[in-house]
Amino acid sequence: ENCLISGNNNTINNGINNSTVIGEYGRGIRQGEFVVGGGANGGRNTDNIPQFSVVQLSVNTTDNTAAFLTVNGVANEYINLQNNSILGFEAFITRLETGGSSSSIGNFSYRHMKGVVRVQNNYGTSITTFNSRIIGKDGSNGTVSVGDVDTGTLSFRVTGANNVNNSWSAVVYLHELKTNAIIA
Repeated sequence: ENCLISGNNNTINNGINNSTVIGEYGRGIRQGEFVVGGGANGGRNTDNIPQFSVVQLSVNTTDNTAAFLTVNGVANEYINLQNNSILGFEAFITRLETGGSSSSIGNFSYRHMKGVVRVQNNYGTSITTFNSRIIGKDGSNGTVSVGDVDTGTLSFRVTGANNVNNSWSAVVYLHELKTNAIIA
């Protein structure tokens, strides 16, 4: 539902909604994803296909229990991974205090994270966070880390504070290179 495909040899997986794929050989595999297919060298090399995409994530927290950001705020929807791929990411994560007995409404933090995920044939992952820095804040930072949610999915795990209502939002840029070669 609500999908747009333009270009050549692009696809959107069954059950994916609100996604757009442009370019060549792009593959929409996440809810609400915007994909630019990187082509396949004029269709001559479909064994190694790059793409660039953007995904929006969000979650609300009210205590210091860790929570995963979800794609478009949809329950149990995370960043789907492609096996035998390398996934570079760059994320901008915002935290805003909106209420709670220990809150200072309007306090915020804004963070920039970069890293790479190596996804094996069996969806085992190696995650390297290259850089995580606070760009701006008023009050506490909260914590953010990248992690596997379940086999084949990834997201950002956030933790706020007790009795503080936080709204978390992230824009994540993904650069993927999937191969037909087996990554063990």
